[in-house]
Amino acid sequence: MAGYVTDFQENTKGAFMETLSGLIPRLRAAAAHHRLLSSALRSTIALISLVIANALGRIPIPGTPVGITLQTGALMCMALALSLSEITAAVGAYITLGAMGAPVFSGGMSAAALIGPSAGFIWGFLAATLISALLAGATWSHSAAADSGHTHKALLALRYAASCAAGLMAALYGIGIGVQSIITHVPFMPLLYASAPFLILDSIKVVIAVMFGLSLAAARQPNNEAQ
Repeated sequence: MAGYVTDFQENTKGAFMETLSGLIPRLRAAAAHHRLLSSALRSTIALISLVIANALGRIPIPGTPVGITLQTGALMCMALALSLSEITAAVGAYITLGAMGAPVFSGGMSAAALIGPSAGFIWGFLAATLISALLAGATWSHSAAADSGHTHKALLALRYAASCAAGLMAALYGIGIGVQSIITHVPFMPLLYASAPFLILDSIKVVIAVMFGLSLAAARQPNNEAQ
């Protein structure tokens, strides 16, 4: 009898371990699939945000054929919220839509904008956003830094602000105005001076993006998730 019980226990244990060993890969595959779907959803939402930001119109820059839109603000938020692959997917899809004829660029333009005076800004969207995201520090890892300490929050806010300014102001304007200067045959500095007043608007966008980034980082804290 004792031998029968022992054999039964061993068989049950073996069956359980076999089932468990087969279940683990399935759970891992399901988790990976869930992460993939979540990533795709975030990229899609970011793409829609870019289109909406463009649809809200633009503010013309006197003396230049380009204007300021809310797109850079949306891109700043993306840089603080998405992974590099998600940013690449969203911005790449946005540019592709325009290249295919969809009126998603400033002023309702599409493919023509990719070779026009604003081309440098459009093509620079991806590089500038990735620069901001890299400097911000691979976004999804900020929860630990955004704790209740005022010093940590201040440092994180400063990091976010510097990242947005470096990528989506300095780099984007450098690329955009540089290409515009080549296309229009207007010297770089006059174009930069003409754009300077609108840097104030972009600075406001930086502040809004930083507030968004801090709120998002706080929401990702384990304590908040537990509540």
